[in-house]
Amino acid sequence: MRIPPGTRMLLSLRIAVLALLVSTGGTAWALEPGKSLAQFPHSTWQRSSGLPQSAILTLAQTPDGYLWAGTWEGVARFDGARFTLFESHTTPALQARSIRGLATSQDGTLWLSTEAGLTGMRGGTFFPVHAPPDVVLKDLRTLLPARDGSLWIATLGYGLLRYKDGTFQAWTTRTGLLDDYVAALAEAPDGSVWVGTSRGLQRWDGQALQPGPAFVPQDAELSVRALAVDAEGHLWVGTESGTVYRQQEGHLRREPLASIPGHPISALLVDRAGSLWVGSTGGGLLRLAHGHRSVMDGAQGMEDEAIAALLEDAEGSIWIGTEEAGLHRLKDAPLTPYGRPEGLPHDVIASIHEARDGSLWFASLGGGVTRWFAGKMTTWNTHHGLIHDRVRSIAEDQHGGLWFSTQLGLSRWQDGAFTTTLGHAHGLPPGPVRTVHVDADNILWAGTQAGLARWNGERFELHTRKDGLPGDKITLLKPRGAGGFWVGTSGGGLAFYSGGHFTSVASEGYPMFSELSSLYEEADGTLWLGTDEGLFHAKGGHFTRFSQAEGLFNDRIFQILPDGHGYLWMSCNKGLFRVRQAELEAVAEGRRTRVTSRAYGEEDGMRAAECNGVGGPPGIRARDGRLWFPTVRGAVVYTPTHEQRPAPLAPMRIEELRVDRQPVPLGAEAIPVGEGNVEIQYTTPSLSAPQQLRFRYQLEGFDPDWVEAGARNVAYYTNLPPGRYRFLVEARELDEGRVAPLAELTLHLKPRFHQTLLFRGACALAALLLVAGGMWLRLCQSRQRERELQAHVDQRTAELATLNADLSNRLQELQSTRERLVHAEKMAAVGTLAAGVGHEINNPLAFIISNLHYASTELKGAAQQDGEPERWAEVEQALAEALLGADRVRRIVQDLKTFSRVQPEHPQRVDLHAVLDLALSFADAEVRHRARVVKRLGPVPAVFGDETRLGQVLLNLIINAAQAIPEGHADQHEIRITTRQDAQGRAVVEVSDTGTGIAPEVLPRIFDPFFTTKPVGVGTGLGLSICHGYVQALGGDIRVRSTPGKGTTFEVTLPPAPAPSQQPPPPSAPSGRFPAWRSRLMVVDDEPLLASALARTLSSEHDIVPFSSARDALDRLRQGEHYHLILCDLMMPDMTGMELYETLGREAPDVAERMVFITGGAFTDAARAFLDSTRRPCLEKPFEPELLRTRLRALLSQPPSSPSAAA
Repeated sequence: MRIPPGTRMLLSLRIAVLALLVSTGGTAWALEPGKSLAQFPHSTWQRSSGLPQSAILTLAQTPDGYLWAGTWEGVARFDGARFTLFESHTTPALQARSIRGLATSQDGTLWLSTEAGLTGMRGGTFFPVHAPPDVVLKDLRTLLPARDGSLWIATLGYGLLRYKDGTFQAWTTRTGLLDDYVAALAEAPDGSVWVGTSRGLQRWDGQALQPGPAFVPQDAELSVRALAVDAEGHLWVGTESGTVYRQQEGHLRREPLASIPGHPISALLVDRAGSLWVGSTGGGLLRLAHGHRSVMDGAQGMEDEAIAALLEDAEGSIWIGTEEAGLHRLKDAPLTPYGRPEGLPHDVIASIHEARDGSLWFASLGGGVTRWFAGKMTTWNTHHGLIHDRVRSIAEDQHGGLWFSTQLGLSRWQDGAFTTTLGHAHGLPPGPVRTVHVDADNILWAGTQAGLARWNGERFELHTRKDGLPGDKITLLKPRGAGGFWVGTSGGGLAFYSGGHFTSVASEGYPMFSELSSLYEEADGTLWLGTDEGLFHAKGGHFTRFSQAEGLFNDRIFQILPDGHGYLWMSCNKGLFRVRQAELEAVAEGRRTRVTSRAYGEEDGMRAAECNGVGGPPGIRARDGRLWFPTVRGAVVYTPTHEQRPAPLAPMRIEELRVDRQPVPLGAEAIPVGEGNVEIQYTTPSLSAPQQLRFRYQLEGFDPDWVEAGARNVAYYTNLPPGRYRFLVEARELDEGRVAPLAELTLHLKPRFHQTLLFRGACALAALLLVAGGMWLRLCQSRQRERELQAHVDQRTAELATLNADLSNRLQELQSTRERLVHAEKMAAVGTLAAGVGHEINNPLAFIISNLHYASTELKGAAQQDGEPERWAEVEQALAEALLGADRVRRIVQDLKTFSRVQPEHPQRVDLHAVLDLALSFADAEVRHRARVVKRLGPVPAVFGDETRLGQVLLNLIINAAQAIPEGHADQHEIRITTRQDAQGRAVVEVSDTGTGIAPEVLPRIFDPFFTTKPVGVGTGLGLSICHGYVQALGGDIRVRSTPGKGTTFEVTLPPAPAPSQQPPPPSAPSGRFPAWRSRLMVVDDEPLLASALARTLSSEHDIVPFSSARDALDRLRQGEHYHLILCDLMMPDMTGMELYETLGREAPDVAERMVFITGGAFTDAARAFLDSTRRPCLEKPFEPELLRTRLRALLSQPPSSPSAAA
């Protein structure tokens, strides 16, 4: 890394200043001696913070600002925010894992001692120190860099070593050392070195080891564990027994206040303020400052009372290494807390008051009131006569009496006792008294939630809105500069009392506050108002509001206090903050838009970053200039004159450079670059307030301006092109404005071969040649293509002319095809409609036929009984004709089903003559007005096929023949139907007409799909194609002969059906009244009339129980009723017969097996599939009564399942 001369000089100066502070103990920054240890902010770092383990054995700080902590697992470097670990397996120069001693010499070298040897670190590089064979470098412990440049080394069992200019000097018991176990070293002001061993104390005077001063009184255990020398040159000695001695008048005298009896002293430190710090093993930490002793042990928050190391850093903070609880720090802070450790009885303080005698009073919400005077805390509560322990406000009258407002009323204290108590019985409204005030006339005022109460000597007089107050809930009472006092309210605003009446402060733009908590009035009458909506500035009738949008730390303001140094301090729910008053006034005058807030919290001395605003006053400026604020954990005080100037920030450092994710030495001359990804990590060690640091950087040659990085300590660049760059980085502290001197790094990203000018030039030349060759080749190809293209154009022109004509013809055909398809869909819909109509007709037809049969039977019986059958003959004839008509309707419906195209195919032996008769009956309406029908039917064999499909084929041929004949001359035309058997035994059907005939050129296409000779809209062109396909599928053939003007003949040839297989004759149907018992039948049909008709028809043999709902029938069956058969309609609303069967199949399979389905036509795919799968009997509506009885007898031929079921 290259540093310009000016920057190098500045960095050297800054390092020198830091080194001086570390090594000589300058007095610029130190912990304030007047505070107890519990009043310093206490921070800890353990493994979860990045330490390798929890034992901190030794501590040191280098001039660059880093803190170094030696552990059992290596040495950790700390910049205030992050730990970086150096271990023996990654840093071989360390020689061993555990670090037992750390020290920094005047030249900035960090020395590290281990069990295996001595290591130095200078300029970021670790190096081992080698000793000659006669010097043993083992079990090294304490290190002491002396002012003469030498390094003193204490060992555990190998004596004392001195290292200077590469040469070692050694002392052991053989050369005058008291003991080879050396525990402590210290340098006196005259350059002599004190040596503490387990057998006493010695001093090296520059020539030889001399005996140390005598201990007075003589300690039985003279094992020395720690040494320190104060600024006056006095020696302090810590021993194994826990006794601390101080050198006085040539002797070492016991210092009881600094001793921790029974706990070995492990570390001694004299800070820059002259305070002695004592660390012990098991007894915690002790500080002796100006004769005052302060202890921090387990009770005061020290998790581990075994102290291993002590260090004062360049900023005056004390660092503590413990054996099991990690690293601790005590640092000075601008705020000093006072709470339970200092003698307050309760955490939550509501208000603070300074009395005329200089004493301070603290009102707590639960602990009464406490007086602090002459360093002593005294508390009074309800046991001493206070009306209530929740005290909110304090005021002093002209006789020196103090009034305390509480939850239940007021109490007056004077001369150490409570003299007066005032409450609800004296006119105070119920509820707490928030604030109390004694005006210039010594009149007592109490602010309540119901108004402002004035004491007249006998009772309280309550003033409310009716008396001129802006609100009834009183939040603030404070003297007014122009006389009288201010009254703040919640939800109403501000008023003042003067001359016996209240005046509300109201002017143009006057804000209405939901709660006014505090008021600060300047000498010229300018008001600063703290509310829950921010800070308000009132001057000359003009109000300006400040909130977080203008830079305030928080909008809810409890108290406003000036510090006399140009700042306004404000308390809030999130702690304290201050703002320059000049900045606020500049915003109010429109000269700037924002202010800068400096927030104070736990890092600044508060035990809890939350202030209180429930009392009055919620903070004071004492006569000595100190600012006091109540919090939820005691009170805090700020002393403007005692705030130390912060130490300068350490210079910026660039810690690591990575190119394409690989580490690169910072001093590398040229760095090969691949992907161009560069990562630069930087920092400035700031041990006191790292969270306040903000970084910015710039890569000259790439970044056009500075990049604000915030708290991020790494810069990332991607796709960085090769070249030379200069990286600059600097840091600034938010609150104090301290700036760390910038650091720079020169980068030379060396291009790879493909990124060099030579490669690019070669590529450009190759590209140029390639372009020239390509252009020449393209020119030749273009000429050849021009010739080929001309020939191709001529050919395509002719082809396009042919294609255009063909496309025109195809367009006409497609239009015709579309219309035919529409017609075909309509025909399919008509077929489905026919099937549905047939189904709906069969239901009523069933009960009509059944009732007619019943009436006919009953009539015959009645006529025979009457003895005059002639009388009923006419009625019998009418019923017979009605039955004949109903049967005709039944046959029509059956024929509709046959030609509805919705039935599945059932190939079987088919009688062609019967199918022809049926087809002719359907075609009668089309034929009768065009021609006579002549039938010449000869013997033909039965054929094998589907009766429906064959009927459709013949019907199509007959209708085509009729449509070839014009209407109106039926007597002149005929349609001949001829059947015969050919020589191969096949059946032949011929349909001939005397119509217009078919042109010869059309005959070859007559069976093509969608081809028709009829006008558009008259036919689809699909009939003959379908007929041809079906006949061929049966193994037959269909041919056509035609003579234009004379007629056309279609000949259908079909192979004969195979002979029927020999099957045993079906069992004869039962006859007569079999069985001999009456059966019980359930009839389920949504047509109630059908059930009634069946009951009449079958009543002679069966008991009929009708149901019009399948769900009702299911409920009855679930009740256990027995039926021999269940006649159930297949298609019903709500619940179908299929669903009833499936439900019974799950719940009562034996009942489901007694179901017989009745249907007017299973015209859906689901219904047909169901009947095929179940194989249950199915009766078609309408029923022939006698056939129905016969079928039921066959189904009931088995005996009843139980005797009770028999008739």
